[in-house]
Amino acid sequence: MKVNTLWGEEEVLSRVCKKCKIEKPLTDFEWRTDLSYVRGSCKECRKLMTSDITKLKKHNPYPENHKCEICGKNEEEASGTWVRKSNGDRKKAFCLDHDHTTGKFRGWLCHDCNRALGQFHDNITILENAIQYLRKSI
Repeated sequence: MKVNTLWGEEEVLSRVCKKCKIEKPLTDFEWRTDLSYVRGSCKECRKLMTSDITKLKKHNPYPENHKCEICGKNEEEASGTWVRKSNGDRKKAFCLDHDHTTGKFRGWLCHDCNRALGQFHDNITILENAIQYLRKSI
C-alpha cells in the first residue's frame, strides 16, 4: 500500500500492532476511509477490545443527566464537534473510559477528554508534566 510520509509517497507492506506488538501485513488492519488512515491495532486485537467494551457497557449503562468528570460539560455541551459517526448516525456525547491495562471501567467522559487521556497514554507523570508546562506560562 502506498502511503504519504514526511519524505514523500512510500510503499508500506506491514506494520506493528500497537496492542499485541506483532508485525503483521497491512491487510490485517482496518482502513478508515472516512478518516484516511490505517488503525494502529490489528483486526484481531480490535475485535477483542470491542468485545471487552461491549461487556463493560452492559454493566455500566450510558448515564442520564451526566457531566464529564474532567471538564464538567453536560450532554449538550459535550456533543460539540462529535455529533456524527462515519455512517451519519448521531454519536453519543459521552464515551466509556476504561483502564487499557486492567480493563477496569473508570467512568463516562466527553470524547475530547477521553481522547486527551489517550494522547497522554493514560500516564499520570506525563499529565503532571503537561500541567507544569502550562503553569510555566502563567
